[in-house]
Amino acid sequence: MRRIQKKIEVRNPTFEEYREILRRNCEQLGVPYNEDGAVYLLREHYVKSKRELRSCQPRDLLKQIIGVAAYQGVAPSLSKDLVDYAVASYFVEL
Repeated sequence: MRRIQKKIEVRNPTFEEYREILRRNCEQLGVPYNEDGAVYLLREHYVKSKRELRSCQPRDLLKQIIGVAAYQGVAPSLSKDLVDYAVASYFVEL
């Protein structure tokens, strides 16, 4: 840490900010944004599990979704099945 001369606090996003980050990443990565899918992701995998939001997670989860969709031969989307699979492979539960 002593080599880092400037430290910048990066706070966790709010739910609204997370949804906007997810929407923008969907646009960049070519995954159709779906409000129902975003609400499902947040409710089932953040609120219920009390997981903290991180700004990098939408991009990372979408990359997981794209990879699994390609493997399954389906179009990437924010479907419950693909979201559940991406979350299960991305987060490590201890």
